[in-house]
Amino acid sequence: MVKLLAGNTAGPLPRPEAPGQKPWRSPVPYTGPEGLSARLRAAVASINDEWETLTVLPGRLLSLSDYAGCLSRFYTVFEPVEHWLAQFREWPALGIDIAAQCRVPYLLADLAALGFDAEGLEVMEVPKPASFAAALGALYVLERAALGGKVFLRQIEPRLGRDIACAVAFFGGAGRGAQLSWPAFKARLDIFGTKRPGAQAQVIGGAVETFRHFALALNLERR
Repeated sequence: MVKLLAGNTAGPLPRPEAPGQKPWRSPVPYTGPEGLSARLRAAVASINDEWETLTVLPGRLLSLSDYAGCLSRFYTVFEPVEHWLAQFREWPALGIDIAAQCRVPYLLADLAALGFDAEGLEVMEVPKPASFAAALGALYVLERAALGGKVFLRQIEPRLGRDIACAVAFFGGAGRGAQLSWPAFKARLDIFGTKRPGAQAQVIGGAVETFRHFALALNLERR
């Protein structure tokens, strides 16, 4: 069984319910130069650059074992964060189906296809976001983490090629038909930011904190 820290429980991620909440009405997104999505990117820029250039560097993956290790490290962060995100009920009001956005099943499927499983893996001790705004920031990090998966795969296929063909659900974007596109997700961030400007700092704080967990999981925290 996967070892879960901070009181997490194993099992499928529940789909949040939102009784009484109004459905998403697709308002015109905010397009100003200082939208929340732009502020988020700027706020985490230094951590994001470090992660992209040093950790998810395709040149570091030279074997199937390396690739499986990379997937397992993503899992140790995605599992606890997605567990907490699923407990918030405000997602439908923002037009986000949080169950559809979850990617832990694809990580598990890829690891299993490579002959590995999550048994014995210790997930990171990630605290529950203090508010829905902080949870939205955490989701931003997960979405960004999965954004460049196909480019990532193209760069490692010359070395690993057919060996990983059965294990590309996570980086290959499986389930994308049911998930929000990156532009659509950013539009919802910007709308949230304009409707609740006082909560923007919480969104950014949640994103930065989640990026730090990724840096720790991938052994990139600066000393």
